Amino acid sequence: MFPTSRIPLMGGLSKMSSSLMANVVHTPSILNSRSTYILERARPLPRIYPRQRKRPYMNRSTYVYKVVQQPYDRLMRQQDLQVILVQYVEGLGKAGDIVTVNPNYAYNNLLLPKLAIYASPENLANASLYKKSAEEEAYSSKTSKTLMRLLPYHTIPVVLNQDNEWTIEPWHIKASARKVGIHVLNEASIQIPGPPIRGPDQSLHGKDFIAIFKVNNKETIKMRCKIFIWATKPAERNSIENQFWCFKGEPVHPEEKDDLDLLPIEQFNPDKIIIPSGDLENTIVCAS
Repeated sequence: MFPTSRIPLMGGLSKMSSSLMANVVHTPSILNSRSTYILERARPLPRIYPRQRKRPYMNRSTYVYKVVQQPYDRLMRQQDLQVILVQYVEGLGKAGDIVTVNPNYAYNNLLLPKLAIYASPENLANASLYKKSAEEEAYSSKTSKTLMRLLPYHTIPVVLNQDNEWTIEPWHIKASARKVGIHVLNEASIQIPGPPIRGPDQSLHGKDFIAIFKVNNKETIKMRCKIFIWATKPAERNSIENQFWCFKGEPVHPEEKDDLDLLPIEQFNPDKIIIPSGDLENTIVCAS
């Protein structure tokens, strides 16, 4: 009696063998696999002259080989693929841009959804046809959509002195945004809607207002700004709420309340404690 994986397929047993082989589970040893090795000789073969009658002597060093490529070597893996975008793709580019991505990502996320085409010579010659004008483009750059999604989660702390008179201007927002890692090149791209906010006024401490950022003179992003009135004397300083960026404050202008409620906020993390040191700019964030 033969085991099921070694049953001889003879003509008279065709029906029985077909029914038995239906239950056979092939082991990895008999499955198809890439097992091609590319080798080269470590030393060249002895030279053979035209009138030489005897076979040249080959010693053991003649049979020493070096492995050039193994079955699962990196050289056998698929290389990155160039595609031409036909639509805007967040984080990659705009229509008409030529990008290089992983082949699996290109197939599943770009080619199948028809967001890109192969960068063949014919398509490369017509790549300019997919480009759109600045007015037709939905976004001004490949990171504009990402900025519009992530920046509203940040709260900009605007620290103002209680001893001097001030009026909040765009340069205040530009300097304060750098504390949360947002660098604005031109303060003309910052707008503060509503009536001017003047001080010093202790009633403004902890209140919120909206600042509008314009990206590449096209997209507009609304962000939450929180006012902190800071005193030089330690005894006159106001308290700072732990993780103030996780809480909504009262609006400075009541007409902005609906817009402020629509802005997202970060989740409160009880493992973090802020310890104010000499001033608010040097606030220390500790993780317990």
